[in-house]
Amino acid sequence: MREEQKNALRQPAPMVIPVISYLTGILTIRVLYMVQGVPVFLHGRMQGTLLVAIFLCIAGLLCTLLMPRFTSLRFPRGCYAWSIAALFFTGSWSYHQQNNLTVLPQNNEFTLLYGKVERVTLTKSERFMRLTTRLLAFRQEEEPVPCNTTLSIYIPIERYDPNLQAGSTLLTVSRIENSPPAKRNSFPPSVFISKSNPLSFRSIHPSFPARLHTGLLARLNAAIRNPDAFALIAGLSIGYKEAFDPELKNAYAGAGASHILAVSGLHMGIVYAILLSCCNLFLRRNSRTQLIIKQIIILSALTLFAALAGFTPSVTRALLMVALSMAGKVLQRPLSSMQTLFTTAFIICIINPAAIFEVSFQLSFCAVFAILTLQPPLQRLWRPKTKAGQYVWSLMTVSTAAQLGTAPLAYYYFGAFPYLFLLTNLIVIPLTAILLYLLCLWIALGTIPVAGTLLPWAMEQIAWLMNHAVVWIDRI
Repeated sequence: MREEQKNALRQPAPMVIPVISYLTGILTIRVLYMVQGVPVFLHGRMQGTLLVAIFLCIAGLLCTLLMPRFTSLRFPRGCYAWSIAALFFTGSWSYHQQNNLTVLPQNNEFTLLYGKVERVTLTKSERFMRLTTRLLAFRQEEEPVPCNTTLSIYIPIERYDPNLQAGSTLLTVSRIENSPPAKRNSFPPSVFISKSNPLSFRSIHPSFPARLHTGLLARLNAAIRNPDAFALIAGLSIGYKEAFDPELKNAYAGAGASHILAVSGLHMGIVYAILLSCCNLFLRRNSRTQLIIKQIIILSALTLFAALAGFTPSVTRALLMVALSMAGKVLQRPLSSMQTLFTTAFIICIINPAAIFEVSFQLSFCAVFAILTLQPPLQRLWRPKTKAGQYVWSLMTVSTAAQLGTAPLAYYYFGAFPYLFLLTNLIVIPLTAILLYLLCLWIALGTIPVAGTLLPWAMEQIAWLMNHAVVWIDRI
């Protein structure tokens, strides 16, 4: 028995240890950057050679993912050690390269700014449009300085051009207002565009997911009359949170239901269950060909759903975990959940090394890690005899594990811990599943007169019930 437990702990080691090494390299270069001690070798001619060596090591380690015969004990120790060391430097080098560790001007002088718009939202006062922008370069006097950081640009409503949307590149001259040191992790530097500030941009043709996002939002707005119900359904389905009333949003935060408002792995799991049920109706045989067809259909639909939600870190994490799990089934190389989680973190941080410092990334991965490690022992504490009891107990243990895993981060970033999260999740999670099921039916059958009227009414009533339940729990 002890030997089996040891093997269970060693199984995820081939990916867990390399990923930890890679993330440690990112954290190390970040600390060195903060104390202004970035290594010199990251700037020299060794970059090309280092890049080739690094990606060869990454490819070798990724090959071990779907080949269970390679474990930390049988893998050649010398090669394994060199790969771990190379991945440590990979994290440092990739974070330095992709983020161009540059300090923004602090002198409050006019600066030429060039960036790419990632998101456009209306502020609460409805006087400004907030452009969440990826700043790519700036210049004050001499040569332009490349960078890669988030910047909030505020444009008055009367000056905003509707053609300025996500994906557009812009050029402006203004002052950069930096946030106080205590709030820089939560609030990026900001720029306010007045009538005297020059502003030019290049508009782009909206992508298919963007057009689908806009069309679905318009359909929901026309079908759902209650503004709070519309805000909840739009937030659950496509991550649109701008319509939320601030008081209602604070109630969700106080009741411990903020994760419902952001599209995450919970929503992805519900949509996956819906898609799997639909595929099983038409593809009932479990042959290898039908299995592959099912996986392709489900993965394509989930990718479209993630695109509608804007590929947030939590959605991307869930999508990659599903994709890796599907690949393991098709290739008959089953993966452990822990190995899949760390591999997903590895892929995301290769694409965007700065993702590790995003709050949503940290909360998402800490929640899943806690569920994988804490939920099984909690589940074994009691074994209900009825199916209803098993469902409720499973829901309670998952919620407890997730809250325990994210509690330190929630208290650090938000200064509060929702102590009624169990009661909240017992109510909102089943209602969320019902809402998403009805929403999928409405999207498929909304053109039928009876369904087009009855389904929006049912969604509105359930959303009303959920909002009032959350407000009631928040007031306890």
